[in-house]
Amino acid sequence: QAPDELSLDQAIARALQHHPMIQTQKARVDAFAAEITQARSARFPQITAAAQGKLGLSGASGGLGLQGLVASPFYKNVAASAHVYQNFFDFGRTDHATNAARFLKEAAEKDVEASAATVKLEVQKAYLQALQNQSLIRLDERIIDERQLQYKKADALFQSGLRSKLDARLSEYQLRQSEAKLAEHREALRRSFAELNRAMGLNSSQQYALKELLIEPQPPGETEGLVAQALKNRPEVRSLELQLQATREQLALAKSERYPKLAGIWSGGFARFSEYTLSQLMVAALGVGFPIFTGKRLEAIIREKEDSVKMLESELENLKQAVRLEVSQAVSDMARYQTILPVLKQQIEVAQESLDLANARHQAALASYLDVLTAETAHTEAQIRHTETLYDYGAAEFRLKFGLGTGTN
Repeated sequence: QAPDELSLDQAIARALQHHPMIQTQKARVDAFAAEITQARSARFPQITAAAQGKLGLSGASGGLGLQGLVASPFYKNVAASAHVYQNFFDFGRTDHATNAARFLKEAAEKDVEASAATVKLEVQKAYLQALQNQSLIRLDERIIDERQLQYKKADALFQSGLRSKLDARLSEYQLRQSEAKLAEHREALRRSFAELNRAMGLNSSQQYALKELLIEPQPPGETEGLVAQALKNRPEVRSLELQLQATREQLALAKSERYPKLAGIWSGGFARFSEYTLSQLMVAALGVGFPIFTGKRLEAIIREKEDSVKMLESELENLKQAVRLEVSQAVSDMARYQTILPVLKQQIEVAQESLDLANARHQAALASYLDVLTAETAHTEAQIRHTETLYDYGAAEFRLKFGLGTGTN
């Protein structure tokens, strides 16, 4: 069965749809969205309902954790009530917690973009490697066809006594060498397809007929300008910046725990009173509380958050340096390959001319058959090196796009 055709765009689309790394990051976004709701809920009234039946020591049912009118201290009582708790002022605790969760959600969204860019780069690298192996296999097959004809011709001439046995053996050696290279590239292609399936997030060993890419070497541009663009666009950088903002909000939250908190409650319901009046069936109160001594717990939390801020600042600086290095290396590789490719193309032309000359000299008995085989080897190696360098340039171009933060575009 002929393998399915697959283009690079199709491979990337499958990866972005199926890869578990992206699905994991999307789940993290949903989790942080839920944390925003949790933090923001402190701004709104908290309403609960409770009921209890009690017989025994007054107030001993406090272990149930019930609040409001239902917890009235009667020896024998059946009660039910609704309880409303409202936080009025907490020195920014709720705002800091909400902002921290919001920054973490935005950072997680940037992590989704970063994961998508990483997955895309892995697909591009695996696709290029498989495509390179496919190209080398086609080149190997063409060379084998040529060397099979040469071997048959050399063997026939040897059998007829017109050529030495050494010529026939050398020709056979060249043929077997090409067949070994073909087998090596076929194994490499199988490994490339395994890597491509993994990069697409597929648990499969499927092979494909890959569509060729148009690789046109272009000047990469000025390094410093590209680095500035990368630092602006890379989602990893923006994610760390947002995590840093979230940690600073958490630090402000930790500091706010040292200040008072003003809250109010209202509870109303039914209890077994001897007389029923409005004041007996509901209660309202305002309260203020503040920490006096916590065994240095709050100080330790503040110090922890301060250290976390310093850690993230260092990580951010380290990431920016890594981004600069990635971009610089990609630009350098592209410039190098762009310089090498015309030379390699010229080398193929020179090797072809040398091969033609060696064949002509051999026909005129002015050169040995070994000279012809040497020229053939040089021509073959020039073609292989040009093919490999062309795909190496394509890989460097993809790495530059990833480094610039445009890998998902």
